[in-house]
Amino acid sequence: MERNISLKIFLKNTYLSTSLGFGGSVMSGLIFSRLIEDSSQVGIAPALVGLVGALGSIWLFNGQKAKFETIDAVFESKKENIYEKSIIKITVPQYPPMMIASFIGLCLSNGLIMSPALAITPSVAIAKALLMGGIVTAGSSYFALRMKPDAMQPYQPVLYGSLFGLIGLGLLSIGSHLIFGPNFFTQTVSSIDLYGGLALFTALNALDTQTAIKEFKETGKPDFLRVSMTLVMNAINIFVRLLRIQRENNN
Repeated sequence: MERNISLKIFLKNTYLSTSLGFGGSVMSGLIFSRLIEDSSQVGIAPALVGLVGALGSIWLFNGQKAKFETIDAVFESKKENIYEKSIIKITVPQYPPMMIASFIGLCLSNGLIMSPALAITPSVAIAKALLMGGIVTAGSSYFALRMKPDAMQPYQPVLYGSLFGLIGLGLLSIGSHLIFGPNFFTQTVSSIDLYGGLALFTALNALDTQTAIKEFKETGKPDFLRVSMTLVMNAINIFVRLLRIQRENNN
């Protein structure tokens, strides 16, 4: 019983902080996009600054460790119309201020990264991408919870290998674009990144959800903020691809 309640609290805190992180990223992106008066002159400068900020935030976050303490919590349960109170020991995390600050810094940096794209995207397209992104992200997490434990683990090497491959293709595409200009290779890679990346990060979100549950069951440490860092990045990657699809559909 204690384990089930602790897991429910862990998942609740994880999805709450993930929702706040994703929502904060998009809101800050919308605010930053309104500050960009002429996106043609600003270019990708905000995105580059945001990328540096995101990498720095992740580095600072990973350099911190949460402390855990066990407390007595009172829970009510209903049996045959009778409410019973029980005291259960649960483990709660204590996060240092720098860890929380770096999580917030990542969300603000994500907003900067997205701001040039948000500045040139109609509000209706943004709303549609938000709705679809929320459905896709929540749906993949839901199915991960409904699957058998470790069902996604056999695919972990393939998924992370695909992620590094996608990054490598992206770098080659950027180099090709800078040297030769727009060409068939860059267009092909762009399509792979768009649709392949959407499928990849949806699968990674399911994998990361199952991995988080497995680690919690093995260690008993509900480090929900660390899990949320990963889930927020998955949600952002899904959202920006859906945003691009919506923007292209409106053109």
